[in-house]
Amino acid sequence: MRARPSVSYAVDAKPDEVFERFRSALEDAECPCKGSVGRKEVTLRICDRLRRIWSPWLLLGVRAEGEGCVLFGSMGPQPDMWTAFVFVYSVLVAVFVAGSMYGFVQLTLQDSPTGLLAAGAALVGLGGACGLDLTGRRLGQGQMGIIRGFVTRTIPEAREID
Repeated sequence: MRARPSVSYAVDAKPDEVFERFRSALEDAECPCKGSVGRKEVTLRICDRLRRIWSPWLLLGVRAEGEGCVLFGSMGPQPDMWTAFVFVYSVLVAVFVAGSMYGFVQLTLQDSPTGLLAAGAALVGLGGACGLDLTGRRLGQGQMGIIRGFVTRTIPEAREID
């Protein structure tokens, strides 16, 4: 698994001005994104007509720094999708561990190691889940570009930083 793509921008504007720009941009009917503006963050996602199951979200934190501010965050899957993947990974890892332990106990007792079948099935399931994760990331690349483009159009003076 790879880390989620992160973004960081330096902006020569106060946080309140940044929040106001995002509020007005999100109210535009032609906006490709939906989102919300909180006290210290901006949440962006693809609008309903373009959203798919693999569509990414961007949670941008806004921190005052000097005369301006810094926007920082990471792209990730929709929260319900993220929760489902964490649940599936957790269950499959638990089945792998339990199946391996039970299978080795069966081998030690010179019994048929049926527990190792469950461990093997869990490994196949983990491989499938990883494949779905990578496929979703690939399919969401274009929409990540849409969200990044929305940020740079809304805050034109934003400079990407490492």
